[in-house]
Amino acid sequence: MNQEQRSWRLGFWSLIATQFQGAFNDNALKFLVIFLIIGKNLTPEEEELKVLLVGVLFALPFILFSMTGGYFADRYSKRSVTIATKIFEIAVMIFAIASFAVHNLQLSLVALFLASTQGALFGPSKYGLLPELLPEKKLSWGNGVIELGTFLAAISGTVIGAHLSEAFAGRQEISGFIFLGCSIVGLITSLGISKVPVADATRKFKFNFLTDLWAQGKLIRQDFEIEPTFGFSIPRYCPGVPAEVLNPRNAWSDKAAYDKGAEDLRNRFAKNFENFDAPPEVKDAGPKAQI
Repeated sequence: MNQEQRSWRLGFWSLIATQFQGAFNDNALKFLVIFLIIGKNLTPEEEELKVLLVGVLFALPFILFSMTGGYFADRYSKRSVTIATKIFEIAVMIFAIASFAVHNLQLSLVALFLASTQGALFGPSKYGLLPELLPEKKLSWGNGVIELGTFLAAISGTVIGAHLSEAFAGRQEISGFIFLGCSIVGLITSLGISKVPVADATRKFKFNFLTDLWAQGKLIRQDFEIEPTFGFSIPRYCPGVPAEVLNPRNAWSDKAAYDKGAEDLRNRFAKNFENFDAPPEVKDAGPKAQI
């Protein structure tokens, strides 16, 4: 194994370990709080409402802060962002320990919200790191590994969270210390991620994330070209997809051969479609044979 292979392997597996730990902590904390609610002997209506609140608090940060995470991932090194979110996570776990020690459910819900916020801020850097750490031919494999790791972490976190609620009943600050230990391990593994350059050091922060989201959506909706042979719309831009592969013609080195093949396919499609008794508007929407 040469030096380059050792480098990407260390950086990639450090990222996988960091992501696994974060997903484990988030889900274990979430289900620990849910089981704490169940153990309070509330009325069915109160219990259902509070469990619903847990789900909302867990999901809301991904709506509120994912765009901010994307800004951080562009403006600063994704490795630095990852390390910073792990430090933030350690602070959150210390807060969770305090909330468990005083048996305050409201503070525990705040801790859950903050933990999920950490995940939302980390997410864009996590996925953005993959193409910077891995050789191009390993990208699909790397995506599969990180998704598998996240799935396994979510399952194990669910199981462990339920177990902790029973094992340390009345002493949940011990569970908090376990989460804190996991977060420290996550910080250590994040230090093994390879250093990567800043993507866009000039990017400006927008406080209204909805404006940025709307602008990106508007750009995507408007920036299309018409494929001349079949008449369908092709986007000129798609996040995460190289622009040169969006139009199939660009993938052919021999453009004349592509044009000839496309025209032949269009004519055969149109001729075969004559065998069907389709409404006029359907026929008009399809490609027309060129005589």
